[in-house]
Amino acid sequence: MTEGYPVLDVGCGDGALSYFFEDLGLTVDAIDHSATNYNGMEGVRALKAALHSAVEISEVDLDRQFALPRQTYGLVLLFGVLYHLKNPIYVLEELSMRAKYCLLSTRIARLTPDHKTELSEIPVGYLVGDRETNDDCTNYWIFSAAGLRRLFERTGWRVCDFTTVGAVEASDPVHAESDERAFCLLESSNANLDLDARLAEGWYGQEGTCRWTAQTFSFVVRRPLLTRSTQELYFRFLLPEVILAARPSVTLTAVINGFKLPAHSYTTAGEHVYQEKVPHAAMREQLEITFQTDDVLRPAAPDTRTLGVFVPFDGWFPLTIA
Repeated sequence: MTEGYPVLDVGCGDGALSYFFEDLGLTVDAIDHSATNYNGMEGVRALKAALHSAVEISEVDLDRQFALPRQTYGLVLLFGVLYHLKNPIYVLEELSMRAKYCLLSTRIARLTPDHKTELSEIPVGYLVGDRETNDDCTNYWIFSAAGLRRLFERTGWRVCDFTTVGAVEASDPVHAESDERAFCLLESSNANLDLDARLAEGWYGQEGTCRWTAQTFSFVVRRPLLTRSTQELYFRFLLPEVILAARPSVTLTAVINGFKLPAHSYTTAGEHVYQEKVPHAAMREQLEITFQTDDVLRPAAPDTRTLGVFVPFDGWFPLTIA
């Protein structure tokens, strides 16, 4: 599953999962926030010393803009963390840019605390009070099952498997006896580990299984296939009818590591593929690939975005080099 990439253990606690995965022969980075870790991360460090472990331990505050120890992971472990995050959308989307798979558990709720309103089929999150759940002020969002699935969809994760345990008949976000947990296996649509490719600049948020780009948008490829003398770049995108209703064609250009590729013009709505040979001189250990459209679509107010093309993330990463 990790495809030769490291594992990231988010909210590692005392590191039980980190050291277990290391014992399986995997490289592991463990992160937590000492201010909210119950022993200030002394436990995970003491175990590292006792086990003579090579696990890399870092302090990361996920409630702020954060940097991870590495750019790319094969698997993220996110057990019992989601409901402690102030901004779970930001964190999940950032992780989807850096990892191919995620194993996640979190508390969910089928009913409101008074058990009078059914939530399970409504895509919602319940914001708990300061000490409302487990007398713990670091708890924030308890999602319904539908809300959790919507959260994954909006942040670039495809659900491979989903199961729940605990109070599966009448769970709520507050009472200890009404605790239900979801366990999920997720696959990112925002990363391609075969190329170690990820989105860079100029991308708007997920809309279903697609994203709008800005006029200029880019990818970073950290592990291009360098074994062939001639390689081709393939970029898959959509032109909605609303774009071609405003102008007769869309022209797309690409630049790879400073080398400009030929422009292509498109005059019909639907799915298209920009395909061009990659200049041999541009093939390096890392590729910075920038696309630009000749014009933009400007939606009606209050939407202030300038839109380039619409890109599907429907199980396949939209960029390929072969």
